[in-house]
Amino acid sequence: MTESVDKSHDVAHLALASLKELGLASNPRNYEVWYTHIDGRNPALSRDIQKCLGRIGEITQADVDALYSQHIVRVDLAHDVLEVVSRFEHEVIELSELIEASGESAHGRGIELQELSLKLHESTQEYPSVSALLESVLAITKSVRQENQKLERRLAESSDEVAALRRNVEHIQQEAMTDPLTGVRNRKSFDTMIVNLIENAKKTNEPLALVVADIDHFKKFNDQWGHQTGDHVLRLVAEVMSANL
Repeated sequence: MTESVDKSHDVAHLALASLKELGLASNPRNYEVWYTHIDGRNPALSRDIQKCLGRIGEITQADVDALYSQHIVRVDLAHDVLEVVSRFEHEVIELSELIEASGESAHGRGIELQELSLKLHESTQEYPSVSALLESVLAITKSVRQENQKLERRLAESSDEVAALRRNVEHIQQEAMTDPLTGVRNRKSFDTMIVNLIENAKKTNEPLALVVADIDHFKKFNDQWGHQTGDHVLRLVAEVMSANL
């Protein structure tokens, strides 16, 4: 095996061993956080992990979920993709409207040419070449209209696909901004929203308040009853807050 392969195996082994030692599940999310930390590829993540361990000597699943949301999930990327989807969706709509207008115009001109052909056919029997020429023009117009209709159908399908893509990206973005344990907005969402709220308060000259709450004796409760029970407490608090704010 090459040195890079050996290193990746060593990092993977250390990541799994660390998760086991800390009493954390070896699921993909936890593994990705710990692999990234041990590999040293994300110094900010490693600093926050050391802060958690230094503060209480352990790290909970809620801590890992928060670290994952803040350092691993690419929220900004989802936002950029959503912007690209929006621009593409706009272009598809404009093109669809253009094709639809072109198809209606071709259809209208085709009817006019057909009526003109009938009139000429009735009044100018001595000039059959004129009628034949108009028949050719009618055939071309009909062909163009049919091609426009095919293109309209393809654009409609593309529009549906773009709409589905938009929904998927919005779902990814929503997940990235939500704490998986409690279902409330996470730190990344807070950082984004607080900036927007401050800017809006400055523009509107309206007061802005930040309420900070804490769960009394949570560490003691967590130590006495275990992390799983502590997680249930966090979920309960989140539900109460969500229902009343």
